[in-house]
Amino acid sequence: MDPIAATWTAGTVLRIGRAAGVQYSDDRALTIRVVAVDPRPTYQGSAWVTGYVLNRRGDATAKRELYIDVTAGVEVLSTPAARPASGQPRPQATRVPPRRAPTNPPHHRGGPGRGDRSAGRGLDQTTKEA
Repeated sequence: MDPIAATWTAGTVLRIGRAAGVQYSDDRALTIRVVAVDPRPTYQGSAWVTGYVLNRRGDATAKRELYIDVTAGVEVLSTPAARPASGQPRPQATRVPPRRAPTNPPHHRGGPGRGDRSAGRGLDQTTKEA
């Protein structure tokens, strides 16, 4: 693994431009949130990076595995927040209120296959004489 790529951990956000590979030129530059960097050796200055492509709002849109030149065209936009050491209390998570059930239950529609057991069973059919 390249020493530069070794500093990237899960959660690091990278901007990958043309210098990292011709497929990332102009409007095809990517912003990704790193999931993992492959530890296996590659060519000097290159690395396989798995991450989520982020849109302008920071939402993940696709998971990609990229082979990039880490020596140029890669800008570190942010790194993950440091996790508290063991023994230290973690910050309290904010509680999300539970979803409320709708006040009006859905209307039941009768008919075959919807709970009407007599429908389609031929209870009112007459027999024909030969």
